[in-house]
Amino acid sequence: MTSRGGFSLIETIIAIAICGIVLAALASVNVSSLRQARFGNDRLQATQVLDTVGRRVVGGGDASLLPGLSSTASYDYGDLDTLLDLNEATTTDRYRVTITQAGNLTVGESTVGIYRIQVCFRAGDDEQCVEGSTLSRRAS
Repeated sequence: MTSRGGFSLIETIIAIAICGIVLAALASVNVSSLRQARFGNDRLQATQVLDTVGRRVVGGGDASLLPGLSSTASYDYGDLDTLLDLNEATTTDRYRVTITQAGNLTVGESTVGIYRIQVCFRAGDDEQCVEGSTLSRRAS
C-alpha cells in the first residue's frame, strides 16, 4: 500500500469555498463598519456646523440669520457658502440649516430671542438632523 501526501482536488475546492465564505463575511462586516464610521463623521460635522451657526445667532449681529417671531430662515443644500466660511475640508453642500425663532424670553428689562437651529445631512437614502436651541441678544 502506498500513501501519497497532499489533498485531493475535492478537498482543495471545499477549502477554497470555505475561505471564500469567511472572506465574504469579513468584507460584509468591514463595509458595515465603514458605513457607520461615515455616518458618525457626518453627524459630527453637522454638529460642528450647528455650533458655528449657533455662535453666529448668539452674536446677534447678522440680521439675515435672525428670523422674526415664529418665522424661519432656511439655507438649503449648497446655500451654506453664503452663510458660513468653513475650511475646505468641510463641504457646505452636504448640509441644510433651518433657524426658527420660537419666541422671546424676558428677564427684568432684557428681552432675548429663543432660536431653534436644525442642521440636516443626507445619510444614504435618508436625511438625518441634529438640533439645538440658543438665545440671541436681538429679539424680534
